[in-house]
Amino acid sequence: MENDDGAYTWFDGFKSYWAHEELGEKYIGAFVCSPRQFQARDVAGSKRMKDRFGRIGPDYDFGPTPVIWSRKVWQDLDNQMLAPNGMTLWEAIEQEPSELRWYGESLLKFASITLHPIEPLFRCYHYDWQWHALKAAGETHETLARNFLGAVYQSNWHFELDAGTKTRPLPSRIPRRVKRWLARFS
Repeated sequence: MENDDGAYTWFDGFKSYWAHEELGEKYIGAFVCSPRQFQARDVAGSKRMKDRFGRIGPDYDFGPTPVIWSRKVWQDLDNQMLAPNGMTLWEAIEQEPSELRWYGESLLKFASITLHPIEPLFRCYHYDWQWHALKAAGETHETLARNFLGAVYQSNWHFELDAGTKTRPLPSRIPRRVKRWLARFS
């Protein structure tokens, strides 16, 4: 995934992340944030990082994981920004907890490698409403297989498979179970 010119990487203006926001609204229960609230949070985080790097321009999503990274970008971030300011990468991520944004903004700022943008390799469902919305829009195993190497689902969606006792109280588990049961009929 890398040649002499640099590594391939993926990012966009949150288009794939929010593409089905309007469909997602119907799958959101009263106990979680709406897609619009997630979008506002993401734009605010992007603005903070752009300010930190002195970049003006569009907001980018530098994921989803898994991603392809080059150590040259991390080295430039450390040598040109963090170390001169007496910071470690750990401390930086504690301040702005998105290693995806640290990497992406560093790539744009320092041009450590030649950028070869590509489409995402994996379909990443960050939230269950995204899965339900894309399924309702016609996404199937077959369309996934044609367009992606695989799909990434959140492991906490299947809390029933967790070993040991349930850590979440019953009142917090009921809305998710009801929402999943109702989603079968949409």
